[in-house]
Amino acid sequence: MGIDQVDIEIEAGLLYRAAGVNSDVAAPPIWLATQLLGVGAVLPIPSLRQSGGACLARVRGHYRIYYRDRLPPERRDFAVAHELAHWCLRARESTDIEADCDLLASALIAPRSAFLAVLRKHGARFPRLAEAFATSESLVALRYGETTLDPLALVTPNAVRVRGAGYSWPSDSAIREIAARPRPGLRKAVLRDDASRVTLRAV
Repeated sequence: MGIDQVDIEIEAGLLYRAAGVNSDVAAPPIWLATQLLGVGAVLPIPSLRQSGGACLARVRGHYRIYYRDRLPPERRDFAVAHELAHWCLRARESTDIEADCDLLASALIAPRSAFLAVLRKHGARFPRLAEAFATSESLVALRYGETTLDPLALVTPNAVRVRGAGYSWPSDSAIREIAARPRPGLRKAVLRDDASRVTLRAV
């Protein structure tokens, strides 16, 4: 069984606190990882072929995060945050550690209190939220569902992910059909930074 969202938010807050900062303001993942793992613990590697663009390794008793140096900033930040999540959750039992690390990485990039503050200021405008946290619209769309609990589905070419509560989503294939032909009660939006991805929000 994976880690529930409440625990993910708690873990993100604890990591911020351990780094000596408040999660009311988002901190860059490389800075966070350096504060937690030590100076020189986050290193770019030109030839790194890891599928996610980064990896966590233990070298002479010390943890290191290596990342591909040519990753776009948004992907680099997520890759580093994902590996920092692996470091944080390394002792936790989970049936889907990769999904848990994705959740924690997102919570590190857009911590709940900081996200809700920006949301109150700008509303559910995903391009503006993505700009505020220097990340993708996909990430902030999912964070919207995770932090507000408003029902949301993110439909991509490879996956369907749902967030929020109080809504009975159908199967992934049915959600894809709805995304193609939205029905009353669901609002569809195409993400501006990736037109192959859409969100469905219950209204």
